[in-house]
Amino acid sequence: MLPLIVAFVEVGKVEVFGNLLFLEGPPGKGLVVMEIGTSEAMSIKLALSGRKFWRPLSHDLMLQMARVSGLRPVKVEIYDIKDGAYLARLYLERRTFLWFKQRVVLDSRPSDAVAFALRAGIPIYVAEHLLKTPEEMIEPPEVPAGGIEG
Repeated sequence: MLPLIVAFVEVGKVEVFGNLLFLEGPPGKGLVVMEIGTSEAMSIKLALSGRKFWRPLSHDLMLQMARVSGLRPVKVEIYDIKDGAYLARLYLERRTFLWFKQRVVLDSRPSDAVAFALRAGIPIYVAEHLLKTPEEMIEPPEVPAGGIEG
């Protein structure tokens, strides 16, 4: 798993795309681009700018509930892609007795996990096989062996 540098670009008024989240890996390792929902995009954008909504958003509430429950956020991992959807896990821990810790791992949508991580100030990691260079993202269309008929 590699640490990420988070950047956000919102694409609006385009029929094909909604909001795009760009997650940049270490220099030269590539990035992950995913389409996310509007509420998640707003939440991430607010967290990146350091601004807060006047009422707690869902990710603020998630963080507050974790802390009240004695759970300490540890990290987020975006670990795979299945059927076109990225998969993520949120790691939390709780001190149970003396030096013993209980680890809690929750399945999450990556956009929710990123919004949560930005608020909690925890690292975001991505599996290396998910990172793509810009050249790998723009693959030319496959041409049949006999050429294109038309």
